[in-house]
Amino acid sequence: MAERADRYWQQYLMSLPSGEDPPMRYVEAFSFGFTSGDASEIADLVLEGTKTATGSVLWSYEADGKSIDEVPELYAREGGEADRSLETWRPMYWRYIVSESRRIGREPQEKGPLVMERFTVVYREASLEDA
Repeated sequence: MAERADRYWQQYLMSLPSGEDPPMRYVEAFSFGFTSGDASEIADLVLEGTKTATGSVLWSYEADGKSIDEVPELYAREGGEADRSLETWRPMYWRYIVSESRRIGREPQEKGPLVMERFTVVYREASLEDA
């Protein structure tokens, strides 16, 4: 998967106008949801600009050796899912928290720390591999 993301990153860099300073690197590719249906639905929210942030369990960042960001109060709105309210966000993310906590061998906690990442779509062309 990482190799494919690297090749897509190179495809994006090749699309930049001549003389434009390219970004130094991409952070990483991440997936959305639990199923391919979830991923497609959430990807649509990203591409239409509704979803501009995602989150994870802080413990998984620590377990995977990743750096962290501060989580703002607007998390549910920027997350872009459902009606974008905290009331609908909490049960959706609880499912994710339980799954991710189990993956890294931690006991899920309702008050467990979360990390949020903001993002912007800068390139949306299909992979040349898929053409």
